[in-house]
Amino acid sequence: LEALQIDQDNPDVWTLIGNLHLGKEEWGPAQKKFDRILKQKPTSRDPYALIALGNIWLQTLHQPMRDKAKEKRHQDRALDLYKQVLKADTRNLYAANGIGAVLAHKGYYREARDITAQVREATADIPDVWLNLAHIYVEQQQYPSAIQMYENALAKFYSWKNTDVMLYLARAYFKAGKFSRASLFCSKLDTLYLRMQFFCSICP
Repeated sequence: LEALQIDQDNPDVWTLIGNLHLGKEEWGPAQKKFDRILKQKPTSRDPYALIALGNIWLQTLHQPMRDKAKEKRHQDRALDLYKQVLKADTRNLYAANGIGAVLAHKGYYREARDITAQVREATADIPDVWLNLAHIYVEQQQYPSAIQMYENALAKFYSWKNTDVMLYLARAYFKAGKFSRASLFCSKLDTLYLRMQFFCSICP
């Protein structure tokens, strides 16, 4: 913050503050910080800020949304931000992964799977890529592949301790008809809220 007293438009400081908001899931304040970076001419195409904003719009799609027109606007905004990055750098894996995630939300599962699989082939070090691919497998009813991907991600990145991924895994087991395994992972969810999320996720 002292750096802002010297340079109020310091992009590194605003990025740091934006990331702090993201860590607290404060999407609105985070969006304002990254928007500020992009409004400055020298950083108007900053890839990190563009991807961060794309991720914020993508995050809104994870919430129930009755307004389909609004949902489409959010999808298109996220897609446009990722495309801007990919246009400048065709090898940006984070932008490509984001595009795959948006396509999955739009229901283009085959295209989303192909893009996400290519990103995973290029790097095995981005957890979101593994999870996005697993989510797509679930939507395609390829439950064994989804289960394997979730379990691999849990082992590789989270030491089997991430409750969100355990929730995804329990849901995949349930949809695969493996109810005892689903119950096992559901029992590992350490709060009533997370268990309620599981039951809500398996309801039609």
